[in-house]
Amino acid sequence: MALLLQLFFAHKVTALSILADMYKKRLIEDKEVVIASIVGMFPMGVRVVVLLLAPVAISVLGLKLGIIYVLLEVLSKFMVALIGVFLDRKYLAGGVLEYITNVSLKNSMLDAFKQFFKVLSILVPSIFLAMLLIDLSFNSLVSQISIETAHLLIVVTGTTSTIAGLGVAGSLIATNEVDGKSALLLLMIASALHRIVESLRFSMPVNISLFGSFGVRLTLILLLMNELASIFAILGLFLIINFGFV
Repeated sequence: MALLLQLFFAHKVTALSILADMYKKRLIEDKEVVIASIVGMFPMGVRVVVLLLAPVAISVLGLKLGIIYVLLEVLSKFMVALIGVFLDRKYLAGGVLEYITNVSLKNSMLDAFKQFFKVLSILVPSIFLAMLLIDLSFNSLVSQISIETAHLLIVVTGTTSTIAGLGVAGSLIATNEVDGKSALLLLMIASALHRIVESLRFSMPVNISLFGSFGVRLTLILLLMNELASIFAILGLFLIINFGFV
């Protein structure tokens, strides 16, 4: 399990590929793949936060809101990982597997740089688009369906891309179109919707290619766990608001 956690931190597809290889060689069963993937959500979440979300969130939302957003992301994934650990202790017997693999540090670093430039390519246009829509009086269009423009922009952009959602939220906070509490809540809602999009667009094709028909079930289970993480994050946000930290 320790090796797999390191692999999930290095790269999700690498870890899943090794799980798939072990699964095909019958070294592990369905439930072991599921539990390992659930626990792996935490190191994956930490990786995404460190390389992508933390720098963007703190820079566009400000130090206080950015840290709150990052902490909610990490802690929600940690809570879900604890569920995976509980399932591991309850349903899986202990044992030792002999499995040899190599993970390239160079490839991991190259991937990190690719992710960084991908962030820039999404963040700058999304902020520009948000401000353009506001300047073009997009408010009058969405008022017909009783949704504030700022709220709609955050949810729509955040559903397609978390980075874009953060960029738009930061711009709207800076122009006083939305307050910090609302922005954080809307980002959490957008994140929950984004996970559905990501599962259909990326996770399901990858899982099916690696695990066959079992990949569909694995994707659905992990989607449910990701949505549970979103619920934990929203509940955590309400607690933070009630205690007056925002």
